[in-house]
Amino acid sequence: MKILFISHDGSRTGAPMVLLHLISWLKNNSDYQFEVLFLRGGEMVDDFGKYAKTHVLTKGDQGLSYYIDKFYRKVLKINREKKRLERLSNSLGKSGINLIYGNTSNTTKVISTLKKELNVPVIIHSHELEGSMTRSGTLSYFDKTKPFISKYIACSQLVKENMLDKHSIDESKIELIHAFVKPQTPKLTSEEIKNSLGLEKDAIIIGGAGTLHWRKGIDFYLQLAYQVIKSQPDKDICFVWLGGDLCKKEVYLYNFDIEMWGIQDKVKLIGNKTNPWDYLNAFDMLVMTSREDPFPLVCIEAATLSKPIVCFNRGVGSAEFIDNQVSYLDLFEMTEAVNELINSPEKRNIQGQALKERVSTFTLENMAPKVLSVIDTLIKQA
Repeated sequence: MKILFISHDGSRTGAPMVLLHLISWLKNNSDYQFEVLFLRGGEMVDDFGKYAKTHVLTKGDQGLSYYIDKFYRKVLKINREKKRLERLSNSLGKSGINLIYGNTSNTTKVISTLKKELNVPVIIHSHELEGSMTRSGTLSYFDKTKPFISKYIACSQLVKENMLDKHSIDESKIELIHAFVKPQTPKLTSEEIKNSLGLEKDAIIIGGAGTLHWRKGIDFYLQLAYQVIKSQPDKDICFVWLGGDLCKKEVYLYNFDIEMWGIQDKVKLIGNKTNPWDYLNAFDMLVMTSREDPFPLVCIEAATLSKPIVCFNRGVGSAEFIDNQVSYLDLFEMTEAVNELINSPEKRNIQGQALKERVSTFTLENMAPKVLSVIDTLIKQA
């Protein structure tokens, strides 16, 4: 039996990481074989190659291939990506695929073509909310492919509610399986990480994480940093944002604000790291400033490490297990909440330990069997 997994790209971000963990677990705990189709390339494609045959529809949003495809599409009115998909669908049809598993709602853009050729059950594992699908142009595909989908997996209650309220999907077709992580033991101490960042061992780190994007609230995080630093001039505080591409042009704009506020010694954008657990372990707290986030893995990871978290009361699926919530985009409330944790190591410890207990089930070993059960059921019914 063979499963075709589809990932919207191969970037080192939440949804592809969940898929990689899932496939590695299935490799050791099932008899299924796999192939993986990436709609866009990315640095993690080779990691998937350890477990499955991989196909990349388009290498990425940069490079010669991208611009050639764009020229054909805009000038010659030829969609080379569509033709590649049709050829690949024909090839996959001969390889004995028994189930299609789209790992994000974005993958619905290729489901019609694949379903027509393969005619097998389809699972869509949704990690997106309405705003994200709107910005990516996924909404029309998501709705048009509803008749082709056998089962939806929602990564949070918030995502499930969005499917029900905005898309009228039959609740019996939705399985709620929370996003999960594969816990890791940090290899470096907090002191070693702080030293690498040029900080004193007793410095308090208020962490942020994610891509450097409006949706993740990096702009709000920087405003928060300014307000907290201004209100606690005598404290050794540093705001450290983990993740994101530091080569993007928007980073100049963020650094411009940081310098204009005069807080460049207390705010650090450190980009993507291959050892994120080491950096999360050095955080004294995590501030989740996302405007919209289905169930961010970094919250589970930080909670696993007993770190207290502050988030908004709307738009973030992690609010299902985080108590320390403030009103949506309320800078005054979030500044107060962060200052309270800065001033009370005891509260940081109490909240961190409570979160660790709540997320103890959001692990690969607990959630992967639930995904496997959905797969098994659909294949047996086919």
